[in-house]
Amino acid sequence: MDERILKYFQNSLAPNERLLLLREIEKNEELKKQFAEYQNIQALLNLSSHTEDKKEGETSYLWGTERSV
Repeated sequence: MDERILKYFQNSLAPNERLLLLREIEKNEELKKQFAEYQNIQALLNLSSHTEDKKEGETSYLWGTERSV
């Protein structure tokens, strides 16, 4: 995978480097494919962390309501 894609999602590229990468992605099908794959991975990772947050919130809420009874 192109290292610039990783840096893009880590916000480690300078603004001009981000723009150059995005312009290159528009023209290069392989780079576009790599970018989309990593973007999907990032989205799935974000969803999984939100699921854990929800579980933790429910557990904390239930634990708190049981104590007040």
